[in-house]
Amino acid sequence: MNGIPLALLIQTAVMAAPSTTYESAYTDHVQNGRPLVILVGAEWCPACQTMKRSIMPEFRRRGGLSRVAFAQVDTDRQGELASRLTHGGPIPQLIVFHRSRRGILRQKLVGAQSIETLHRVVDQAVAATAEAEQPAPDATPDADHVAGMPTPDSTQQVD
Repeated sequence: MNGIPLALLIQTAVMAAPSTTYESAYTDHVQNGRPLVILVGAEWCPACQTMKRSIMPEFRRRGGLSRVAFAQVDTDRQGELASRLTHGGPIPQLIVFHRSRRGILRQKLVGAQSIETLHRVVDQAVAATAEAEQPAPDATPDADHVAGMPTPDSTQQVD
């Protein structure tokens, strides 16, 4: 094997490497205020694999994940957490939690997405988070408004 194919193989392996756990991404979100981006999918889902193996690595390479806490959740391995995050909806889902002046908001994208769409959504989440950190003259953020974001401990409970 010469150097170029080996370098490509190593780069592909690194780019497709597993992301951080939901628990560590959630902690990063809470402690550092970074938007939380979660890709929920499954190994058997072609669109999920496109997102996991092609779109997200390229998005990461272009710096799209540098300003957020990111995790991947597999519906077959982490079914209860996946169900809570997607509200039982279709996959793949890219879910973004971010701070705003109204509290923590949830946004979701369903299906395979383009890198441009991911940049737009992440840029909006980062901007809203930065704006929320600025004091508002006449608004008080509702810290209790967490629209459907399960805590790592909440996934262990049975409703």
